[in-house]
Amino acid sequence: MATLAFALYGMWNDFIPEEWLPWWGLCVSAVLAALLTGWLTWLILSGRNPRYQRGATDLIVLSPLMFVASGGFLWMALVHGAAGAYTRLFGTTHAEVATLRLAHRYGRECHYQAIGWRLNYAMPGHLCVRSSYYESFPRHRVEMELRGQRSAFGFNVSSMRHRADLGP
Repeated sequence: MATLAFALYGMWNDFIPEEWLPWWGLCVSAVLAALLTGWLTWLILSGRNPRYQRGATDLIVLSPLMFVASGGFLWMALVHGAAGAYTRLFGTTHAEVATLRLAHRYGRECHYQAIGWRLNYAMPGHLCVRSSYYESFPRHRVEMELRGQRSAFGFNVSSMRHRADLGP
């Protein structure tokens, strides 16, 4: 249940992990996903799970899918959820100036986004901005001060403040 909570928090939080964290998280989540997949496969093949009525051939297809799905879920919980929660709770107050580009996109998320800098490590790779902020700077390059908490795992952005319009 805690893994689900961390994964959901990681999807909601504006956390930018350090460069090493996504790769470390990939290795750890791959090992954990392999252990989980192996254990569940063993439970099914040894007959300890009588509710599984499909054959072993279906298990050959389901096991890799289970590995990928659980690995991705664990990666999100570790890299963005647990590290982001730790940074928010125990990180030091930090402010950083970043050059960002404003973009207008359609989709399920916010329509007006600030992208660039180290946000490609974040999940999602942008910060949401108001439409009035987007329209105030028609050249769409701005310098913003990002405030939040910082730890060895990364930077948790809790607020943004405009510094300068940089033009094209």
